Amino acid sequence: MSLRYKAIPLWEGFLCLLLAVSGQAIAAETGQQLGAARYQQFNKPLLIASLYGPSSPKADAGQMIDGKQPFRLLVAVETDSISPRQFRRLWIEGAAVNLSASQLASATNDLSVFTSSFKGRLQRGDRIVIDYDPTAGTDVSFNGTAIAEQAGANLGPILLRGWVGQVPLSTEFKSSLLESGISDTDLLLALESLPRRASLSAVVPEPDPVAVSEPAAVEVAVAAAPPAPKTATKPAAAPIKPVPTPAAKTKPPVVMAKPAPAPTVTKPEPAPKAAAPAPAVAAKPRPEPKPAPAPVAVEADEEDVIQTAEQLAAEQQFYQKLVREVRHYQTVPFQAFQRQWQDDVRLQVTIDRSGNLQGIEILKPSRYDLFNKQARSAVEKASPFSKIPPELGIKTYTFSVLLDYRLMR
Repeated sequence: MSLRYKAIPLWEGFLCLLLAVSGQAIAAETGQQLGAARYQQFNKPLLIASLYGPSSPKADAGQMIDGKQPFRLLVAVETDSISPRQFRRLWIEGAAVNLSASQLASATNDLSVFTSSFKGRLQRGDRIVIDYDPTAGTDVSFNGTAIAEQAGANLGPILLRGWVGQVPLSTEFKSSLLESGISDTDLLLALESLPRRASLSAVVPEPDPVAVSEPAAVEVAVAAAPPAPKTATKPAAAPIKPVPTPAAKTKPPVVMAKPAPAPTVTKPEPAPKAAAPAPAVAAKPRPEPKPAPAPVAVEADEEDVIQTAEQLAAEQQFYQKLVREVRHYQTVPFQAFQRQWQDDVRLQVTIDRSGNLQGIEILKPSRYDLFNKQARSAVEKASPFSKIPPELGIKTYTFSVLLDYRLMR
């Protein structure tokens, strides 16, 4: 019997101990763990999510989504970095397709507070924790620091529904996150192995302190440089003055009268030649107002965070319209009916201001290529799409859409 115990790999025992300790630490505060899931884009890990619910009464995902049971949703960044625009899009699109019109209207302000909290790129290991309690409301933290404190009490169920509602990030993500019990130890180990970050760079803008420190250093350097040359020039000029004084005394009696008219040398004084090139150079840069109209800032809109609830509402309504336009051309291939194939595809679509198609990429492909082809065809047929609302103030718009190819009964 003892030999059998010695045959157990050491890493396996360490893994069990690690997961037990981390699980107990969280369970003491949040109850049992329902599941964990990894979300991928372009077949690359993007983030890992873990959902915890009460131990008693038994955790029920449906009750959590409806806001009737407390829960904790932990989201950890697994990729190297995520832009704020890309991260907030996950929540905005999820809410737009999983909430009714009335629910979305009442949740717009809370979503705006939450999404506008992210102002910089999220890095590997960053953690967002969403705690919800029906009696106490919603608390959100980023790397241990509270954020979105102005959001309403029902923000938690809104965010959870956006990811695991009727139209989830993906069917695999939803089933893994909501299933009872955890069997994927590799995923939990990946979650625990992510670095623990304390940086708030994603929620606190850092350009201000950097900009202040740089000019301050430059001013000091410039201020320190001039005093040194000024003191050096003054003493040099002092000895030169006494030298011409005695020479001037000897010259006036005889020669100074004749050379006096020689101030014709003053002709070079009007040598504005030095001044001439200066205005010429200044005149050329004057027509530099060209950069003023340069709409380069517009290109950064994809990274900017929409601050107002009005802009967020406009974006959500626009996104819903785009999804309807794509799904209008979605069909289940006949071969899928014959072979009972079922799967889903998530596409990323980019359009210009006029709604013309600029690009299609498959974020999450299907294992059946005929679904991938049909999804692309649906997007191509839906083009041109509706025009980008002027309230968004952007030249291009990128969105994702999930096409679910499940056999209807």
